[in-house]
Amino acid sequence: MKKLDDLNKSFDEFMAEDSFDKGATQRVKLTDDQKPSAPQRRKPNTPSRQASAPQQPGRKKKPVMSRKDRNTVIALFSVAGVLLIGIIIALCFILSGPADNELILNNVYVAGVNIGGMTQAQAKSALSDVAKNYEQLSMVVKVLDTEVSLTPAGTGAKLDINAVVKAAYDLGRAGSKSEQDKAQNATSHNLSILPYLNLNTEYIQKAVDNFGEKYSTLQSDPTIKVEGESPLGSSVDPTDTEKVYQTMTIFMGTAEYDLSTTALYQQIMDAYDSGIFEVVGQCSVTPPNLSILDELEKAFKQHCKAPVDADIDENFNVTAEVYGYGIVMEEVKDMIASAKYGETLEIPMTFVRPDITAEDLAGNLFKDILGAYVLDVQADNNLISNLKLVCKSLNGLILKSGETFSFNELIGETTRQRGYKPFSQFVGKVYTENYYGGGISQAASALYTCVLQADLDVLERHNHAYVPTFILPGMDADVLYGSRDLQFKNTTDHPIRIIAEYKNGKLHIQLLGTDTKDYTVELKFVTDKVYDPVTLLQTMTANNAGGYKNGDILQTPISGCDVSVYKVCTPKPAEPEEGEDGEEIQPTVPSEPEEVEPLEVFVGQSHYDKRNVVMVSIYTPSVNPTEPSESTEPSESTEPSEVPTESIDPSENTNPTEN
Repeated sequence: MKKLDDLNKSFDEFMAEDSFDKGATQRVKLTDDQKPSAPQRRKPNTPSRQASAPQQPGRKKKPVMSRKDRNTVIALFSVAGVLLIGIIIALCFILSGPADNELILNNVYVAGVNIGGMTQAQAKSALSDVAKNYEQLSMVVKVLDTEVSLTPAGTGAKLDINAVVKAAYDLGRAGSKSEQDKAQNATSHNLSILPYLNLNTEYIQKAVDNFGEKYSTLQSDPTIKVEGESPLGSSVDPTDTEKVYQTMTIFMGTAEYDLSTTALYQQIMDAYDSGIFEVVGQCSVTPPNLSILDELEKAFKQHCKAPVDADIDENFNVTAEVYGYGIVMEEVKDMIASAKYGETLEIPMTFVRPDITAEDLAGNLFKDILGAYVLDVQADNNLISNLKLVCKSLNGLILKSGETFSFNELIGETTRQRGYKPFSQFVGKVYTENYYGGGISQAASALYTCVLQADLDVLERHNHAYVPTFILPGMDADVLYGSRDLQFKNTTDHPIRIIAEYKNGKLHIQLLGTDTKDYTVELKFVTDKVYDPVTLLQTMTANNAGGYKNGDILQTPISGCDVSVYKVCTPKPAEPEEGEDGEEIQPTVPSEPEEVEPLEVFVGQSHYDKRNVVMVSIYTPSVNPTEPSESTEPSESTEPSEVPTESIDPSENTNPTEN
C-alpha cells in the first residue's frame, strides 16, 4: 500500500509541474474580451512576426503536452496502480493465508477422540459412538457412601455432531488473523463440547444441591440411653431369652462435612466435556469427638452382664453355665459398623444364653472319635510299667479349642525318682541299655497317628533314627525330654479329650471331640527310596578276648528308607434332612452320581538311616620262621573296617528293641 501511495504522489507532482521553467510568466484567467481571436496559420519566419515579437536570447520553450497525451498518461498510471494493488493483495494472501486442504487441523480432540487430520465426514463418523454414549449412559456421581445417577432423560444430553465438527473445522480458518495463527501453531486442541450437548444445567445443579444438603451437618457426639427396668438381681427365669426387659437406644452422632458444591458441579461438567461418566466428589469428614465403641463399653459395664460358658474343671467335673443379660456385644458392634452418622439404633435387652451349657458338654461334646490307634506292646514288664505311667498322665486330659499340647511338658523328665523303669533302646543312633523311661515314644507315636486322623495342626514332630518296628514308617514320633518333643494344636471349635489306656497287652489311644468335618481322613505312606545295608568285617585273631568265632554277628542290619506320609480326605455322603413332620428327607441321588476323587494332603517325609551288618572275620597270621611272630589283639574301635561283601543272614539276630 505504501508503494501505491508513493505512485499517486508522483503522478500528482507531475501534473502540478508547469510547462515552463521557474522564470516563465504565470497564467491568468482572461475575460472574453481579453481572449485572443483564433490564431491564423502563419508562414514561418515572416518579417512582421520578427518585428512584433523580439526574441529573447538564451531561453527555449518546453514543449506543451496536449490534452490527449495527458489523458493517455493518466490512463496508463491508473492501470498500473490497479495492477500493482492487485499484485500486492495477491502476494499478501499467498504469504499469509494457509493452503486449505479441506482437513481439520492435526490433534484436535473432542471428548477424548482425536479427529485431527480428518475430513468433516470422517470426523462425524468417528464421533458417532461418542454421541450414542451421551444419549445412553448415565453420569454416576459418588460422594462418600451416596451415589446418584444423572440419566440422559434428565440431563437432556445430546451431542450435535454437525455443529461440533464444524467448530473443529473452523479452527485455524475463522476469527482474526492472530487467532488463526495461534490455532495453526498449537500442537493440539481440546475442543469443548459443552456448547453442543444441550445439557439441562438446572437438573444437574439440583442434584448437586441435594448432595450439599446431605453433607452439610454439624458435628455432634453419640449418645447411649437405656430405658426400662433391669431384671438383674430379681428371681426371673434367665433361660427365657425372648422376653424384652429394657431397650438400649444408640444415637450414632453426626460428623461435620466439608463438600464444595461449586467444585462438584465443575467436576460433573468437566466429566461431560471429557466423555467420562463417573465422578467422585471430594468431601472431608470430621467425626464426632467421642468414640461410639467407648460409650458402648461404658453402657455395657453399667447395665449388662456377659454370659459364662459351662466348663470342665481339673477333676473333669462340669461347671454350670451362667446366663448373661443385656446385649450380645459382638452383634451390636456389627450393627454399629454398618450404621451411618445421624442414625439411631434401638436394641432390645434380654437374657443371653451362653455358647456352651452343661447340657452341651454332657450330650454333644466328646461324642465323636476323631482319631484312634491300638498298639501291640512287647511283653516287657519295665516297658509296660513306663507306658502305664504315661497313660496316667494322658488319660482324661482336655485340650480346649485353640490350645497347644506338648508331650514333654505333660510327661516331664522320665527319672527313676518319678517311678520310671529302665528299658534298653536306641537314643538317637546309640543303643543304650537300661535307659530310664525307655519305650514312651511308642505312646507318643500312637498319639501322633491319632492327631493326623483328626486333621489337627502338628507343630513339632521327629522321626526315629532307624525304621521303627512297633508302628508303620512315617507314623512314629521320637521324644526325648529337653530336645525332641511332640506338639500339636486343637484347631477345632470344641474341646478334645484324650483317652489313653493299657489293657491286655495293647496300648489304646483315642481323641474324643465334636466332628464337624464334612470329610473323613485316612493315612497312607509311600516309600520313596530304600537304603540297603552292607556287610562290614571286623577282623580278629582266633584267640580274641571275646571268644568270637568266624561269622559271628556283632551288629544286626537295619534297612534305611525315605517315606512320605499323606492324609487322604474323602467327602462324607450327604446326610438326610428333616422335614416339617420330623421325617427324614433323603437327598436326591442323580442317575449317574458324580465321582469325587479323594484329596491327598502331603504331611511330610521321614528319613531313616541304614544300619550295616558287622561280622567277625578270624585272621590267622602267617608265621615267619626267621622272625618271631607278634600277637595281634582284636580291634577295640567302635567303627569296624568297612569291607563290603554280600549280605549274610546271621544265625542269631540280636536286633535290639527300639524306643
